[in-house]
Amino acid sequence: MGIGIGTMLVRILPLSVRGPATSLATLTVRGFDLLIAVTAVSMINAVGRSGTFFLYAAMNVLCVVFVVFKVPETRNRSLESIEKALRAPGSLRRNLTAPS
Repeated sequence: MGIGIGTMLVRILPLSVRGPATSLATLTVRGFDLLIAVTAVSMINAVGRSGTFFLYAAMNVLCVVFVVFKVPETRNRSLESIEKALRAPGSLRRNLTAPS
């Protein structure tokens, strides 16, 4: 069974932004769920079931590519070091790899 977005955010967000960030993430997920629900029938009528499936699959692949190339690895980092890197000027990826 997968881990929910709310559970994951509670584990990684600092206390100072946990409430607003969790609310924003929930709003975003629900908004995209609504967008898919509203557009699915129109897309099936326009490009067929296979086309709709492949379009949604392509969007997921683009999201995975974005995460692989743009989201830095934070494994074995404390929340404090991640927060310090976020607050420092410059690139988050560079701040995370710089010696403390």
